[in-house]
Amino acid sequence: MRHFEHIPWLTCSSRSSGERPEVSRKPCDLQMFLEDVREEIEAFLNSSGIRFRVEAVGSPTLRIDPEQMKRVLNNLVGNAREAMEEAGEVVLTVAENQEHLLFRVSDTGKGIPHSNGFSIRF
Repeated sequence: MRHFEHIPWLTCSSRSSGERPEVSRKPCDLQMFLEDVREEIEAFLNSSGIRFRVEAVGSPTLRIDPEQMKRVLNNLVGNAREAMEEAGEVVLTVAENQEHLLFRVSDTGKGIPHSNGFSIRF
């Protein structure tokens, strides 16, 4: 089982409270998790003319809080949607290395210049 660390404060509904949300990690199959995420996000993007695609290799079992992780991914996709001026595509890519999974959300919007970008390790 692959352990997946994420940053709970990113998923906090009320950032002004300063409290970190309760994290309830449990075993989660990556492919089943991604299917749930895909269905939710496609429903969210459906009326905007934006396509959503998931690219993932493998199917490790993760130990995550699936609801908190869905909230993080939904927030990132929501940000991508807001930044897109017209129809396009949002892609969620999940890549695996020896110790981590990398979740990357990319879109066809104008974006942030690479020099101003940032990276968050979950």
